[in-house]
Amino acid sequence: MKQYPSIKAIFVFALLVLTGAASAQNLSFNEYRLVNGGDGQKGAEYRFTGVVTNAFGQPLTDCIIRIEDISAGVALRSIDGSGAGDNSAFQPVVEHMNTTGPSWIEFSFRFVQHQENPFQSTAATLPALAASVYGLNGFDRAQEFVEYDLGSNSQVVYETAMNNMMVTRMGTAFHAENKWGVRTAGNSSMEKMSLLNQQVSGFRVKVGINRKNQTWTGVSTYNLELSHNNEMLAAAYGMQGNLASLAGYKVDGKKETSFKGERVEMGSSARQFTENLKLGLPVNWVSKEVVFDIYNADGQIVRTVIEHRAAGTIALEMQDLPQGSLIIRATCGKEFAIQQAFHMAQL
Repeated sequence: MKQYPSIKAIFVFALLVLTGAASAQNLSFNEYRLVNGGDGQKGAEYRFTGVVTNAFGQPLTDCIIRIEDISAGVALRSIDGSGAGDNSAFQPVVEHMNTTGPSWIEFSFRFVQHQENPFQSTAATLPALAASVYGLNGFDRAQEFVEYDLGSNSQVVYETAMNNMMVTRMGTAFHAENKWGVRTAGNSSMEKMSLLNQQVSGFRVKVGINRKNQTWTGVSTYNLELSHNNEMLAAAYGMQGNLASLAGYKVDGKKETSFKGERVEMGSSARQFTENLKLGLPVNWVSKEVVFDIYNADGQIVRTVIEHRAAGTIALEMQDLPQGSLIIRATCGKEFAIQQAFHMAQL
C-alpha cells in the first residue's frame, strides 16, 4: 500500500461538519390499532400512535402503515410482533406456506399529525429519516430480504461490516438480502445498513423470502428501525449527496473531472473509527487498481492511497490524521464510490 503526499483541493460547495455527540432518536412502534380493512389483508391500515413525541413524551406524529400487496402463500401473523426484540423497531411477523421463489408482503408508511380521532389524518413531513434493517436471516437455501424505497434522493450508509448481507440498488429502492443463507446468531453479529433521505412524508418497504425454484415453509420476523432528527446521519446524507452531484473540482488551478462516471456502493465496518477504517469493495474491483482519495471537512485531500491489486476488503490506516469528519472517494476505472466516516479520539 503506497501513501502519497496530500494535495490541496478547493471545492465549489461547503461541507457539513459532523459531531460525534449526535445520536439517533428512534421512532417508537408500540401502540397501534386497525383503522381500515381486514386484519392482515391487502388494503388493511394500521395507525401507530406517537411514533414521534416531544421532550415531555407527548405524541406529535403518528404513522399509518398500509398493506399494499401480498404474494400467494404469505400471511401476516402480526403487524408488529410483541416481545420480538427491539420495542422501538417495527417488526412484522410473516409466515410463508410452501412458497416458491420470492414471496413477500409490501407496506406503505405515511406520517400524519397526531390526533385524538384515529380516523382523521393531516399529512406530516419529517425533515430527515434513516430507515435501517438488521438481523436478516438465512434458512439453508432461503434468504430473508428487505427492500426500502425512500425516493430518488436517498443514500445508503453501512452501519457494520457486510459479510452476509448483500445490498443492491433497484431504481429508487435498495434491496438488502442475506447472501449465503446464514442464520444470524445474536445481536453482536447482526449486520445493519441504513437508508437516508430528507423531507420524508411517506415511503414503501417490502419484506420477504427469496428461494429459487424450491418451496419453503417458515416464519420470519423482520427488524425495521426508523430514526429521525439524527444530525450525524443528516450531515452524512448532505456530504454524500453534494459529492455525488459535483461535476468537478480544482487541483492547483486545473479542472479535474474524476467525479464523472458510474457511482457504485462501497461498504464499511463502521461510520466511526479510531485507527483504521475497513472498506468492502465491489466484487469487480478485486485485483484491479483502486485509488482512495481522503478529504477532510474543509474539502482538502489529506491522503491518497493506491492499491495496485486490491483485495475485497481494504483497511485504510488513518490514525495519524486529524480528528473529525472525513470523506473517502474510491475510484476504479470508470466507477467511483463515496463513503463518509468520522475519526474519533482513541480512549
